[in-house]
Amino acid sequence: MQKNNTLAIGKIRTSFGVKGFVKIISFSGENDHFYKLEEVILKNNRIQEKKRIEEVFLRENDLIIKFEGIHTPEEAKKYTNWEIWVPREKVCALGEGEYYLADLYGSTLISTPEKGSIIYGKVKSVVCDCGTVDLLEIEAGEDKTKVFLVPFLNKFIGKVDIANKTIELLEEWVIP
Repeated sequence: MQKNNTLAIGKIRTSFGVKGFVKIISFSGENDHFYKLEEVILKNNRIQEKKRIEEVFLRENDLIIKFEGIHTPEEAKKYTNWEIWVPREKVCALGEGEYYLADLYGSTLISTPEKGSIIYGKVKSVVCDCGTVDLLEIEAGEDKTKVFLVPFLNKFIGKVDIANKTIELLEEWVIP
């Protein structure tokens, strides 16, 4: 399966100041890669716009960006909750055993080796706006009509094998 060519690296929170700057949430928690960017794609549902970056700086704990063509707080506010997407080679570098949530899509949720070779379903999406925990949305059944959520926590998830597109489920009771 081919990997996504672009990944979301952050989201615009709100406008900042009077010159069209915006505050950013970094999805990785890292900020260094933002300083190296010259151009990004801003996405909101099906709408997307390419934007050049004029300036990036950190103010206290807030990452602040100035995009070309946005000059007022009102213009900046229009981009609240838009995601920031970049080519995969421009995202934050991964550490040992790390992966992007986007790479989980299409993975097969399986049992641990001790329980045999049970296939529970495939990852349809990752729900990330749940507060403290991401959820894997799993499609199951031959007709893929059975859908359930699995908390993406160490208590429930074992080995994640990105190369083989498998994710071990530790707690079967989460399956309806």
